[in-house]
Amino acid sequence: MDFELNDRQNMILQKMYEKCISEATKKKKEKLLLTTLMALSNNDRARVIKDSSTKYIHSEAPILKEYGLIKDSDEIDSYILTSKGIWYLEAKYEDFTERFLNYIDARFFETTKRESISPRLKTALFSMATMRIFSINCTVDMRESANVKDEWWSILKKASEQLSKSGIVKEEEDLKNYKSKRESEHPALNIFRHSDKLPRATKGIFSKTGDLQYYLDVIDTTNLDFPDPEKLAYILYQIFSEKLDSFLAEIMYEFMCSFCRREGIKIQESLKVSYFQPEYDNIIQMAFDIALENKDAWG
Repeated sequence: MDFELNDRQNMILQKMYEKCISEATKKKKEKLLLTTLMALSNNDRARVIKDSSTKYIHSEAPILKEYGLIKDSDEIDSYILTSKGIWYLEAKYEDFTERFLNYIDARFFETTKRESISPRLKTALFSMATMRIFSINCTVDMRESANVKDEWWSILKKASEQLSKSGIVKEEEDLKNYKSKRESEHPALNIFRHSDKLPRATKGIFSKTGDLQYYLDVIDTTNLDFPDPEKLAYILYQIFSEKLDSFLAEIMYEFMCSFCRREGIKIQESLKVSYFQPEYDNIIQMAFDIALENKDAWG
């Protein structure tokens, strides 16, 4: 930075910095104050910055403000550090750039880290895979009538029960007692609307149209009539993870094939295309075989 501070100005900044660190690390601790503040929620960050404000530096305040290192707080004659002020101090660390960029990469540019999927979202994926929601023309459409939402809620609960019986989710985590936090929101809509983790966790296979429509993007681009069993296998792995074995695969295959035809008629009219026909059963079987073969590599 193209300015120099005198000893008193540096001392003031350092004391403000130490006070801010003291407040910030009560909430969270990263390798730098900048990254610690970035990791906090908006409310916590605002509180930390406010609580670390400093008074009685009137003689030095104008020059520090001119350089953009501090600014007025919302209290009279009180000042807070700016991001530039923190940067000015932390940039003196020998490995500052590496530490800062490592944090940015891990927080904002990580695309291969496996996301954990909650039991509720596993149930959503299992319901979609079971009902063969395999393309943008075959979606869970939460714009539909209350009757369609009710049918999807019934499907979700029955899928959850199956996962619970098979030990994939704990009994207390199934959906039989689930309620939306907002009483006015349909529980099926609530579950699908809060699925932000799924696109990343499924490598983009779980997809949204942006208009309350959700689907698994598994159609083979070289064969538009059939789903890609490898993509579906990855969805099955995300649902069953390390618990997947040949015995569980056989039970779930039989459940998925019979359930989709039994329940599919109830949502048929809300789908432009359906994949309930027996010729698609083989795709489900192939997907389980691929998931079993690759579960260690995907783990």
